[in-house]
Amino acid sequence: MGLQIFGALMLGGLMGLFGQGIRSVVGLKTMVDQANAAGADQQDMFRAARFLVSLLIGFLAGIAATIVVGIQKLIDLKPDDIQLLLGIAAAGYAGADFIEGFMSQYLPGGKVAAKPGEGGVTNAQFDDIKKRLDQLGAGIHTPDDKLNQFPHIRPGSSQAVFRAKAPVVMADLIKDFGLTKNQAAGILGNLGVECAGFTVMQELHPIAGLGGYGWAQWTGPRRTEFMTWCTDHGLDKNSDQGNYGFLKHELETDFKGVIDLLKNTDTLEDAVIVVLKHYEMAGVEATSHRLDWAQLALNAFNTKLVA
Repeated sequence: MGLQIFGALMLGGLMGLFGQGIRSVVGLKTMVDQANAAGADQQDMFRAARFLVSLLIGFLAGIAATIVVGIQKLIDLKPDDIQLLLGIAAAGYAGADFIEGFMSQYLPGGKVAAKPGEGGVTNAQFDDIKKRLDQLGAGIHTPDDKLNQFPHIRPGSSQAVFRAKAPVVMADLIKDFGLTKNQAAGILGNLGVECAGFTVMQELHPIAGLGGYGWAQWTGPRRTEFMTWCTDHGLDKNSDQGNYGFLKHELETDFKGVIDLLKNTDTLEDAVIVVLKHYEMAGVEATSHRLDWAQLALNAFNTKLVA
């Protein structure tokens, strides 16, 4: 029996490692894209020790998830019961956030308070992962599932706000960076998806931590940099001045390569894809919806010009 328990825990740990491995691969791709956009050496940005630690965290999260869902369920696991394994992999993907939630609910005195501005899982987020594990249907969403979860990424009731603001932002981008209308609209198309047409500043359903914030839904270190930049410049993080100011700052510094790529595009679709791939680097691409927002921005801009 002891060997069965050990085997179940190891299987859970390996599935957690698998989940964190997926997250690490996505992170490595993002790092490569950022390095290319910034003209930096990829080797200077990669840290092998951090990569190994993240995999270890995934392994431990997988073990914690196995305990949560019940060790016996893994012992009795059938070969075709893929959903349970994917659920544990999802806990590994959440990594340190899942472990923190596990500690806060299952270990005496284990609650860890997140510091202001840092990530951290809430009890509600932990309960959501646990619920999905209990239902054996957790974690790995297809892009279509994600679109159904976040209907706000489609142009809808927020069109009025977007139509009013988009021409102003496009005019600033054209003036500051020498872009064409299509190129500027490509940026707006991505922003439209990310912040629901300038109506949602805080990410509604973050997978872990604090999620994204602002027009571009800046996440992780970029979220922190955005907040710091606004504070240093005496600007409200919800203001148009703060959001456009930081967008311009990034496009002039760490992401200046995006402007060069953007200037090589002619069509609206190509402009949308360049910004998506090299600036947003979003987990959910939703390219057709970004193109819808971009067309909406371009139409609003042209209407304003005529008026």
